[in-house]
Amino acid sequence: MGNVIATPYTPRPLPQPARSDDEWARLPEYKRERAEMRLALIKVELDKVVAGVVSAKSAAQHLRAMIDARRVPEHTLAIAKKVGRAGEPPSWQSIERWLNGYRDAGMLGLVDRYKGRQRRALGCEARILYYLRHGAKNDAGNITKFLQQEGFDVTYGQVRRYIKTLPATETHHQSRVGQLEYNSRMRGYVRRATAHLPVGACYQSDGNLMPIHLAHPVTGKPWRPEMTPCLDVVSRYWVGYYIAESESAIGTMHALGDSIRRENHVPLDFQADNGPGFKAGLVQRFLENLGITPHHPRPRNPKDNGYVERFHGILKNECLKRLPGYCGKDANPDMVKAFLRDVRNKEQQLLTLAQFYEIVEEFRRWYNHERAHGEIDCAPAALWARLERNPPIDLDAAMFWDREERTVSDCRIRFANREYSAPELIQWNTKKVFVEFNLRSDAMVRVLDLSGRWICDAPRTKESPYRFSSIMEDRKQFNLRQRLKTIERNREEMEARAGLAVTHDQVLERMAELEQPDGAALEKKTGSTSANVPPVESRSEIELDILNTDY
Repeated sequence: MGNVIATPYTPRPLPQPARSDDEWARLPEYKRERAEMRLALIKVELDKVVAGVVSAKSAAQHLRAMIDARRVPEHTLAIAKKVGRAGEPPSWQSIERWLNGYRDAGMLGLVDRYKGRQRRALGCEARILYYLRHGAKNDAGNITKFLQQEGFDVTYGQVRRYIKTLPATETHHQSRVGQLEYNSRMRGYVRRATAHLPVGACYQSDGNLMPIHLAHPVTGKPWRPEMTPCLDVVSRYWVGYYIAESESAIGTMHALGDSIRRENHVPLDFQADNGPGFKAGLVQRFLENLGITPHHPRPRNPKDNGYVERFHGILKNECLKRLPGYCGKDANPDMVKAFLRDVRNKEQQLLTLAQFYEIVEEFRRWYNHERAHGEIDCAPAALWARLERNPPIDLDAAMFWDREERTVSDCRIRFANREYSAPELIQWNTKKVFVEFNLRSDAMVRVLDLSGRWICDAPRTKESPYRFSSIMEDRKQFNLRQRLKTIERNREEMEARAGLAVTHDQVLERMAELEQPDGAALEKKTGSTSANVPPVESRSEIELDILNTDY
């Protein structure tokens, strides 16, 4: 066998296998970029493999050894880490597969062809969707049993895998999770931009039952207050609040009134939920008198009122959880019961409403001036300083005035079991008017026509008493004496009935008397001595006297 003469290796231009441009163009951008990075990595050994000088396996092992020895350029090493997994270079087996793929199909041979396992049709997909949308919230186990009872040959794993492949719109369908959860988690909403709003233009408000037990101002028993805060949408500034027993129209007006008084500013818009405390006619007329436009979010969707909802979470997590008596949903129920038991035993004390006000005021100061809000990257007071104030004209005149429609009769207006009259109402007899009344005082009402123009102020009519005060006082005294007589008679009757009963002590006394001699018993009973008692004749004497009779 002759000697083999080694010839120097001369690299040749890389072949360009034919590729379908249409198929390459339909590929996603990330797949094309990944294929180009793989080509940049293997092009060092690719021409040798294509020329047939070395096998693809040997070229892949040689390239991996060069990468491990860091004998390749830095940019090649960086590409190797990108195309590998978890920041590591690819294995020589992957490099071999890429070399063979490019030799056979060009750039398309470097594209991932992950198709995954092809799912076999079960034939009961429609029934699975039916049970998923059923209001009973059936899980994969229940659905599998139902299908097997209907005659379908399916297993739990097949049903479970099919459910996992479904989109969230099916697994969280409205008919499955309910309207509230669907609106909160699945239904899309448009985020409202606040960049165009000036500071103080819109307030958000929402009542929340505080998760803490306080001492009731009247009874002193454990009580959970209702807080209604007002928050500026742009600056997240906590403007004001009101604490009451429950959410109501009066509480809403107090909260907004407190906010206006604190900052001497009336907002342009007021956004609150659809609760009765915010949509009541009293609140709507109050906002109208102040020139505030009310807005309400979509029903049962807290995201639309998200700023104040988030504020309630901040108040709970950063303030209320540090106080005794916390009773939120995440509180240990056993600890809450133990605390209330200690309160009943007077071993613990509840916070009073005045103490709670002090804590809330201190937290409000810290929240507005020191706590940096994550979304605005500063404390709310820093943005609130840009406020251009819009002072109210007459806040007291706007608060606590409600309106109802009534008919004038005989110059009088009957309203809420009260009667109001004025001479100016004579020309309005049998006509309908608006009556504005103050919830704090019933001394007078304002009368307006149906167009809202003032007619007069009607004072409350003085009522004549059905009986004069002196007569009524006599009647009260007579009634009191009769009741005392009845009570005395009942007491005497009860004492008389109690005397008829024979007690245990009386029985013992009678037994002792029977055991004593006749004289001693008689002496004890009558209180006389034995000298005054006639002598008792013997039995023989009695019999003798009987025999010696004269008849």
